[in-house]
Amino acid sequence: EYKVASETSSSQTATLMEQLHDRIRSSYQNSIMIHSTCERIGCDVAADYESACLNYGLYLSYQDDFGGAIDVLSRIVHSDDGDTSAADVGNAENGDLDAAAWARQRVIRDAAGLMAFCKKQRD
Repeated sequence: EYKVASETSSSQTATLMEQLHDRIRSSYQNSIMIHSTCERIGCDVAADYESACLNYGLYLSYQDDFGGAIDVLSRIVHSDDGDTSAADVGNAENGDLDAAAWARQRVIRDAAGLMAFCKKQRD
């Protein structure tokens, strides 16, 4: 009797976890879509878009979906050698970064590092 209840509970837990993962993926995808749309119509949401991509990439990498993480991260990391859109957010060497630009640059740098990690894991 206990064993049957335990197996049912494990099955229900697995189903609930899969539903949760589906909702998380859907939420990240919606966030990226909304930010992308806002950017296309002229809103300044670049930092939010980059953060959403980085966080979704992190989530996918934690799920061992390295290909998916690479796809998402490649939206903000623009080349195979890890070159990023850092030029878009200021020039760190000249010290002319404001706090927002510094934060964006850090997100891009973190995304490049995560993408490199994911590529190693995938290969």
